[in-house]
Order: sequence, then structure tokens, then C-alpha cells
Amino acid sequence: MRQYIFFTTLLFFVFQLDAQNYEFWGTLPQGGTNGGGTIFKTDPNGNNLQVEKDFFGVSLGKLPAYTHFIQADNGKIYGMVADGGANNKGVLFEFDDVNNQYIKRIEFDGSNMGAHPNGSLMQASNGNLYGLTSQGGIFDAGTLFEYNPYTGAFSKKIDFDGANNGGTSPMGELIQASNGKLYGITVYGGANNQGTLFEYDFVSGSFNPLAEFNGNSIGAHPFGGLVQADNGKLYGTASNGGTSTSTFSDGTLFEFDISSGTITKKLDFGVGALSSNPIGKLIKISTGKLYGTLAGFGLDSGTIYEYDTETNTYTEKKGLFNAIGEHPYSKLIEADNGKLYGMTTAGGSLEHGVLFEFSPSSGIYAVKLNFDSDNGRSPFGALMQKSN
Repeated sequence: MRQYIFFTTLLFFVFQLDAQNYEFWGTLPQGGTNGGGTIFKTDPNGNNLQVEKDFFGVSLGKLPAYTHFIQADNGKIYGMVADGGANNKGVLFEFDDVNNQYIKRIEFDGSNMGAHPNGSLMQASNGNLYGLTSQGGIFDAGTLFEYNPYTGAFSKKIDFDGANNGGTSPMGELIQASNGKLYGITVYGGANNQGTLFEYDFVSGSFNPLAEFNGNSIGAHPFGGLVQADNGKLYGTASNGGTSTSTFSDGTLFEFDISSGTITKKLDFGVGALSSNPIGKLIKISTGKLYGTLAGFGLDSGTIYEYDTETNTYTEKKGLFNAIGEHPYSKLIEADNGKLYGMTTAGGSLEHGVLFEFSPSSGIYAVKLNFDSDNGRSPFGALMQKSN
């Protein structure tokens, strides 16, 4: 009996340690001491909220909107803000949580580097970070860039130019597909000025626009980025377009086949009882299913949904409303405990948005944190699970 009690107690402490072995980090684009947004961290239960940095205009940058952090393989945290910095065109920063040190690594300048990054960084297999700016470059249509976190070297790789070279206003984040190449989307540009899907090979330096969005038959203005499913195909959402009769057109879910170069609309949002306006990127969870959020519009407060690529089946998992959070603009993340976490821009008890937890297996949704203006508010970006 004594051995059993000891073993049970040991397991309890192991589980407790495991449950506390990570934190969620994120950014809030408004509020905080200076009103320019904050970097915050919290545990998975929404407790121990700490503001790690207050953004402030030129000195630090401001407006960390459609962005989330990455933890690079050097252990440091990297992110971007859309405005501020020496040129008021945005900043790429490094944050060392061990020393609580915020370092501006790149201050975007317009034509040479790009301007106003409204997305997130990713680390490719070569160890370099890649990202997009929504403006700037030679044609003021945005850029694709590379940053080496070890040497600090920055290199602009692509100048977007509108109809010809991949579109205009690239936003969201790039992904590295199983073929080693990077894929992304632009919100505007292409022949129809409704966005493009492109490929970049960092080994050869080649850049290829692969698909153009066109409104009803595919969708228009893709926003968050792409995800590769178990079938090898890429999936994403367009924030507008499709066959919905809504005045605003409610968006689509699309599939891109890398091998054939074919883009196909799989789902129209806003038709029938479906919610509308996908902004955040889809994610693939451990079951192989895709999960996403719909921001909704007006009285439609948004939805968490599941998409099965094998059966082409859409399932609404949780409809949102004011008291539990409304209008999620960012992607979800799957934490080590198998649950999904995300944030809404509005709603909750303080009307400034919430951090929520959703279990795909049980369907249980829980508000873990109500944001307030003092610590930052109205999140547009996603969370990052940081290993401690």
C-alpha cells in the first residue's frame, strides 16, 4: 500500500510538472501602458498573465496585429510589428525571455526591405526565417525576405509587382511543403486583382505564381496562409468570393494540388446556415483533420469548424457569441494536451476579447482569460506554445 501511495503521488507530480511545462505567448495590438499593444504570456489555464513588453511607436514599434511568434531553434522568440520603428514601417524583433530583452533586429524601410509586415515569420529547413511585407519593395506591392537569426543577415528575395510577379499585398505566413519549397498567398494582384498563390524555392531562388483567385469559382482575397494536409495537397481560405448571395460575399475554402498545379474550390462559406468570412489560417491537428475559425459579420459572431479532406465534410464545432468571445481573426493552435487554443477580437466579460480552449474530442469550449485594456486587448494574431 505504501508503494502504491508513493507511485500515485509521483504520477501526480509528474502530471503537474508536465501540465506546467509550457506557456502561451502572444501579442495584443491595442492597450497596454502606452496604448501601442503588448507582448504577453500566460499558462494554459489563463492564469499568471504577465505583460512582457509594452510597444511604443518609433522606439519599439507598434501594432502587432495579424502576427504570431515563432520560437527559433536558437531558443529565441521572433515576431514582427506592422508600424513603428525608425522609419515607421514596421520592425522584426527578437525577444530573449531569459533576460527579458527586446531587440529590434530589422527596421523596415520601404523600397529596400519592404514595409508594414502584416503576418508571421516561419523557420525553414535551412535555419533561416522567412516572411512577407504587405507594402514596400520596388513596386510598393510587398516583399518576400530572408533573415538569418544567427548572423543577423537580412536579404530581400522578391519584389511583388501586382499582376505579373505574384500579386500585391502578401499577408499571413509562408509554409514549407514536403517538397522543400515555400508557398504563400497575396490578398490582391494577379489578373483579377483578387489575389494569387505562389511558390518560392530558396535553394534556386526561383519564384513562380501558380494560381489566381477570381471571385465566385475559387474565391477572392485569401488572407491567412496555407496548410499541407496528409494527402499532400495545400488548403487555405479566401476571405471573400464564392457563391454566397451576401452583399459582402462570404469566402471559400480551396485546395491546391502541388503536383498538377490545380486549384479547386471545396466549400462556400455563408451559404445556408454556414458562418462566414475566414481570416485566420487553417491548421492540421493530430487526427489529420483541418480546423479553422470564421470571423463572422454583424450578428454572426463567428465559428470554430472542422474540415475533413478525405470526405470533403464541413462540421461546425462551436458557434460563438458575445459572452464567450466573438469574431476570431487568428488561427488556432494545438497544444501538447491535444486541445485547441485561440483568441477572439471582441466579446467576453470585458468586451475586449478572450483566450479560449476547445477540445476536439469532447466538444467542450471554455473561456480561459478575458482581456482587459490595461494589459492589452483585441487580439488579431495567434498564440504560440513556448517550451520552457
